[in-house]
Amino acid sequence: MGEKQAELLAGPASVLIVEDENIIALDVEQSLKKLGYKVSGLARSGAEAIEKATSCRPDVVLMDIRLGGPTDGIDTGGLLWSKMNIPVVFLTAYADEGTLERAKSAAPFGYVVKPFHDQELHAAIMMALFKHKAFQELEERVRERTILLEEAVRSRDEFLLVAAHELRTPLTALQLQLQGLERMVQGTLHSSPSDDERKIPGKIEKAVRSAGRLCALVERLLDVSGLGAEKLPLLREETSLSQVVMETVETFRAKAESAGCQVQLEVADPAIGTWDRSRLEQVVSNLLSNAIKYGGGKPVDVSVAADGKVAILKVADQGIGIAEADRERIFGRFERAVSLRHYGGLGLGLYITRRLVEAHGGTIWVDSSPGAGATFSVELPQGREAGRS
Repeated sequence: MGEKQAELLAGPASVLIVEDENIIALDVEQSLKKLGYKVSGLARSGAEAIEKATSCRPDVVLMDIRLGGPTDGIDTGGLLWSKMNIPVVFLTAYADEGTLERAKSAAPFGYVVKPFHDQELHAAIMMALFKHKAFQELEERVRERTILLEEAVRSRDEFLLVAAHELRTPLTALQLQLQGLERMVQGTLHSSPSDDERKIPGKIEKAVRSAGRLCALVERLLDVSGLGAEKLPLLREETSLSQVVMETVETFRAKAESAGCQVQLEVADPAIGTWDRSRLEQVVSNLLSNAIKYGGGKPVDVSVAADGKVAILKVADQGIGIAEADRERIFGRFERAVSLRHYGGLGLGLYITRRLVEAHGGTIWVDSSPGAGATFSVELPQGREAGRS
């Protein structure tokens, strides 16, 4: 037995006995000493067991289920495991289903029915020690893997940030050059162009759009890298959410018309609050962009309301909808509820939106079901004290 214990512990395993019948407690103590264990103490109640376990930190506790006092062995065993990470083996003369089921709730490492032979007791303790060691090793592996994953995420975010910064300047220059070229072609194309010449404006227009999409993706990458910080800096000022929404909707008119969507706006209140205006524009833009993309050419309803304490923005489409299982997941980083092949994008828009809303002390949620469209709701506190930034 000593060699087996040595594989699990540096020396003989220490055992705390919790038994309210003194004769039984002494008998168990003699058996443990004969088996080579170290008895770290005897306790007669749940409270005394907690006290002695705190002071002597045994390797395992032998716990009688039926203890006198307000706390029985099952409750005490659960506390020893959940609060102190000490494995518990239950001792009892009761083996009925009800007792067994309740004992499971304390996550015991073993169960010995009285009366028992020394070898049965020894086997139960050894199995408890083995399971506890395996559990600790698993926890350590999980911790190590978590550290590695966190480091991988940090490395990824750093790479995205550097790559986005490196791409931003040449892409912006390219976009400006293409826009200038587009204006030059429009002003110099003569009245009787050849077939090839007639194709030039369309090709330049496509190149301008492509450059615009690349610039937008780079900005998204910069956003998602910066949003990884615990606190997001906000430039708060008195802002009308309704004004922001109206201006943003106007900028999306052409995009909505090309997608066959009619944007219907209902503003019942100026909805004044102390918010970061540019961040609110991002929130509204992301929600409108999604509604138009997934709205299937049907109307998109946008509304703003406020009561002096909170302002509520709603953006509703009548498109493909979102399954219940995906409603929370879609707010994660690089997450999406639809096929990348059919809809494109990085899966960052809603993640960025939620981080911006939460930075203002607000909340965002979606009500939806497949085929019935989706309504995204944003609730923002109107006072300056709201938010974490």
